[in-house]
Amino acid sequence: MSLQRITCDGASGTPLVHTCDPCERELGRVRGACLVDGSFDFTALIAALKGSDPSAAQNLFEQAIEDGDIHLISETTGTYDGGSPQTGDGYGDEETRLLGYLHTLNFKDPSYAGNKDFYEQAEKEHWKLIWRTETLLHFVNKPAGIQAIAPVETDLTSAVVWDVTATWKSKEKPEIAPLAHLAKYFEGCWETTP
Repeated sequence: MSLQRITCDGASGTPLVHTCDPCERELGRVRGACLVDGSFDFTALIAALKGSDPSAAQNLFEQAIEDGDIHLISETTGTYDGGSPQTGDGYGDEETRLLGYLHTLNFKDPSYAGNKDFYEQAEKEHWKLIWRTETLLHFVNKPAGIQAIAPVETDLTSAVVWDVTATWKSKEKPEIAPLAHLAKYFEGCWETTP
């Protein structure tokens, strides 16, 4: 008979492997974002991005945009807080227990004038999210609430932009995939044509 420790997340016996790459460092800023319909499944898109066929990833991404499942905001500036730990009562010798994280993504959208209706509708629903940093895409597979405001400053040279905050709760960190196959979509403005 063998004794095996039982954990709630089913990770019993799963090897922990850390990857070290001192030559590659990802640079920050939320440089682009997508609001994604809650029913959209990222699995095929993530697999295509991690694969070697750029056209497969591009076809999936373009089809999702045409179907209205992905709403691309190609150029933004912003931050992601990495998730704030949410804890509860501990049991046994644990003082507290990690219940999950409250994640916050903030970005500014410079396309102000034509997007009032877009953000009003976005606030009424919950969305999955995709955002990019320098060379990576980050996928949030939990519903996020959106709040968008457009403050106007007194400075005559200040820009009026949409200041968007997305929040969600999850035990999981965002899935990460390479940007390379979709990089062209995050450059400049794009419009969906009927």
